Amino acid sequence: MKGALNVPSSHRDQSPTPERRGTLNSLQPLSRLCGPALNAVPDFKYLGITFHCCKPLGESAAAARAAVARFAAASFEARCEELGLEAAKLLLTLYDVLVDSTLSYAGAVWAPGLAMAAAARPVVSGGAGRSTPLSEPELQHLRFLRRLLALPRSTPAATILAEAGQPPLHARWLRQAARLWNSLVTAPEGSMPRLVVQAAAAVAVDCADVLPQRQPWAAQLAHSLRAVGLTFEPLHMDKISPDSAQQATLRLHLARVTQETPAHTRLRHYFCDVRPECCSLDGYGRPPYVTEVLRHFHKSAAARCKLYVELFTVVVNASQDSSEPLNRYFTLL
Repeated sequence: MKGALNVPSSHRDQSPTPERRGTLNSLQPLSRLCGPALNAVPDFKYLGITFHCCKPLGESAAAARAAVARFAAASFEARCEELGLEAAKLLLTLYDVLVDSTLSYAGAVWAPGLAMAAAARPVVSGGAGRSTPLSEPELQHLRFLRRLLALPRSTPAATILAEAGQPPLHARWLRQAARLWNSLVTAPEGSMPRLVVQAAAAVAVDCADVLPQRQPWAAQLAHSLRAVGLTFEPLHMDKISPDSAQQATLRLHLARVTQETPAHTRLRHYFCDVRPECCSLDGYGRPPYVTEVLRHFHKSAAARCKLYVELFTVVVNASQDSSEPLNRYFTLL
């Protein structure tokens, strides 16, 4: 393993160009693994995305993952329509497997910074994607759930999540990050994952004066977990419970919904009058009426299409037979 960590001398001896020297200076000091210094570069490519030292990981990956997820969502919707799938439980399960897995792919690596921002964001009563400082993956996530549940465009984001029975997207990101952290801290001593997590924890301690969105991965993970009420110190190398991270995120989300939502709004009416059980972790989930509403929505849409076809046929034939009572069709539209 130590031999694999050695950097070729031809690569280490390369001197940066003048225009890159200023950027590379911001990356100092260089990390050392088993002696040789790792050569600093201003950018690298991962998951088909170019990450740059002057731009946070989350901002670089968010737009790219949302764009890929849009294609996955369109393909998913077309396939479900072709197969005639309408059950809400089935559609939401398939969404998690086929679309959300694409949207949040490797979120443990690039999403802690976005989760940190989401944890600090107050609950607003606007609809999904309107005047809300959400990241592009969060917007894509809410838009798809809204379409899947046939909800109005002005439906508040918290209501969309409650109707789907899903936690906020950044709760999933923190769960993924917790699993990644646990795999690193439980790696054998002296192995590459163990050396990497030790270096990450050391760097996280030395960046207190850096803006949170520009801090390294371990520091952003620590800030995110503390923002949702968990105690975490990277240097201690303690394991993180993925379930606790997700539950703490959801608990904070529900507390803000009940405390920060203004009175006499649709959001407060939904959580306080329509579904008060959603204000607790035990009662949060998808309501049983969602399946019935979706079935009625699809049947009504099919009935309207048949009616339009019949009306078109009658109107075409009306030029030959004016005695056809057209009024009864127009009253049904």
